[in-house]
Amino acid sequence: MGIPQASASRKESTKIHKKHKSSKSSTTAKPTSTSPFTTLTASLYVSLSPCANAFPLEGLCAEHLSPHLMTYHSSFNGVVLSYSNPRISSSPEDHRPQAKTEKVLARSIDEYAVTFLWLTADFLVFRPERGSLLDGFVNLQSESMLGLLCYNYFNVAIAREGLPEGWNWDGESWNDAEGNPVGEGRKVKCKVEDFVASGGEGLSISATLVDG
Repeated sequence: MGIPQASASRKESTKIHKKHKSSKSSTTAKPTSTSPFTTLTASLYVSLSPCANAFPLEGLCAEHLSPHLMTYHSSFNGVVLSYSNPRISSSPEDHRPQAKTEKVLARSIDEYAVTFLWLTADFLVFRPERGSLLDGFVNLQSESMLGLLCYNYFNVAIAREGLPEGWNWDGESWNDAEGNPVGEGRKVKCKVEDFVASGGEGLSISATLVDG
């Protein structure tokens, strides 16, 4: 949602909200070379609807954070799995200690019914990169590919060329190098080759099999 920015020529007023207690510091963890999961802290400039003036934090979370859960967020380059420790402020959070009773001023612009302020939260994001290792279960087979369901949510496609040497198709299912049928539900590990965001809903991931 695009949020209009205030210009110097517009009339502005302020509304006071009590600041939600927050931690004194925030740590952002970078993803490892193989893990697709990462945590980050982000501050978003958002609008507060008049109906939520009495409970601004809850209203902002319901309108601007919760709808993004389990969907791809382009700003985070991944799928938002969860968020925690939401807090509001008059300016982007700079991680300095804040007094528990500090008041937050929301910005009101001209005749807009809504007010604007900053919403900060800690996010857990699924952000696969080339080389990330994923655990999944076989849920689809064809002569040209093997389909996996990873972490009970993400679909992964492994092309025939991405299967281990020695695997063969018998007309109904894949057999591994030892001749064992690869049945649905078999747990395997794969390495991400590429992914594409499919609209606002999720990811289309292609990978190679590294441990079947």
